[in-house]
Amino acid sequence: MISFLSVFPPFRGGISRFSHHLYEALRQRHTTRAFNFSHLYPPILFPGKSQTESGDEPYATPVLHSYQPFNWRPTGLRILKARPQVLIYSYWHPFFAPSMTGVISAMKDRRPGLDVIGLLHNVRAHEMFPMEKTLFKRLMAQTDYPVVLSSQTEGEYRDWMGGAQPERLFHPVYEQPMPEKSVSELRKKHGFDDGDTILLFFGFIRTYKGLDVLIDALNLLDLQALRIRPLIVGEFYIDKAPLVNRIRPDHLPYYEIIDSYVSHHDAAEFMAMSDAMMLPYRSASQSGILSNAVNFSLPVICSDLAGLTDHVTDGVNGMIHRREDPIDLARVIRRFVQTGDARAMRAEMQRLKAGLGWEAFASRLLALSGIS
Repeated sequence: MISFLSVFPPFRGGISRFSHHLYEALRQRHTTRAFNFSHLYPPILFPGKSQTESGDEPYATPVLHSYQPFNWRPTGLRILKARPQVLIYSYWHPFFAPSMTGVISAMKDRRPGLDVIGLLHNVRAHEMFPMEKTLFKRLMAQTDYPVVLSSQTEGEYRDWMGGAQPERLFHPVYEQPMPEKSVSELRKKHGFDDGDTILLFFGFIRTYKGLDVLIDALNLLDLQALRIRPLIVGEFYIDKAPLVNRIRPDHLPYYEIIDSYVSHHDAAEFMAMSDAMMLPYRSASQSGILSNAVNFSLPVICSDLAGLTDHVTDGVNGMIHRREDPIDLARVIRRFVQTGDARAMRAEMQRLKAGLGWEAFASRLLALSGIS
């Protein structure tokens, strides 16, 4: 029996989606119970419009109240009733470290020999958080097998944990079929022409993702002459007005901005019809958006961050620019439009996808505790 404590649907976001796919892979191999949060972020701290989305009937048991300490020990004891051989948990932000530490401590008080695998999507938070290193180290004291997904998080872990080495795996690819409509049909449906170069910026809009850097870079280019159409898709978690006001007035007609959380179906259409995924991030552990790009064989233009460049090779399956450098990003975009071989880059993305499956990931994860 495997117990998997994480955020699952109906909660939104990349970690929830990752957890869902991993749960499906795990339960193909062993009996697996999914345990969800009952309460995730306090409403006052959540910047978006909704923490949940409608969809299929929830399958994960809602047990963990992240900001109610009296819930943490009972949650651990409830998970223990499933008699797990191993507990897998997801960690992505220091806000959740106290609740995870409380749950695992309660479980280990009763079952000292319980194997605990920590799936560390992030080590350091993208924004400042009080006592985050202390909170992280307390959680790691309860974790037998820390697992990271990129060289970026591997280095951060070693830095904070005195050189200790985590297990490094990878971010599997979100497998999703291509839309039934052709690229030309999709472009017509969404108001684009076949000759446009669509640069897609996708996902929740937060400061660390560098949309302002992309806008500043595009301001240096002639979008009309290059036939560039920026497509911004994602709910804004920061003030939208300053970013829109940053766009050159004569460029505004070329932008398409969709300020909302879109369905997987719509996301697939946007990715299938685009020419490149833009990741001008200021920081990155790894990226589920990059995983989506791989699935749709979409070339990536990204910052020179280890969490991104683990899978992107300049001129091969995408292009890389200097972090927070709009001038260099403008140069790279012009190079992509004028000289980049998009067809060859798509083929390289397809080859990359073959080695990043969920079954292989689940197998290596369970092998840490001796489960085959």
